[in-house]
Amino acid sequence: DQFNNLWDNKYSPERYQELISEASISSLLAPETTKETPALLGSKVININTASLEELDQLWGVGEKIAQNIIDYREARGGFKAPEDIKLVDGIDDKKWDKWKEEGWIIKTK
Repeated sequence: DQFNNLWDNKYSPERYQELISEASISSLLAPETTKETPALLGSKVININTASLEELDQLWGVGEKIAQNIIDYREARGGFKAPEDIKLVDGIDDKKWDKWKEEGWIIKTK
């Protein structure tokens, strides 16, 4: 008899409505995300095909000289095709790339 009671409480229409209400409330409280929304709060976005020297200078390990290398590279080749292509620029290596990711940078080309 006590097991029947558990079954009834677990799957009763009242319990169903309660679960629906809880789900609706939590979906209202959850931040809406889209493909345009950075995955992590605090992420910084930079488009390496349009960024100015000053914007590029915000990246860890990039000073005026390397920022100019990035701009020269993209102008000579008509832009970067993929974000990882920035590692082809003189002065950019895996260490810098990894550090930018750790800092929450999202590197874009479009």
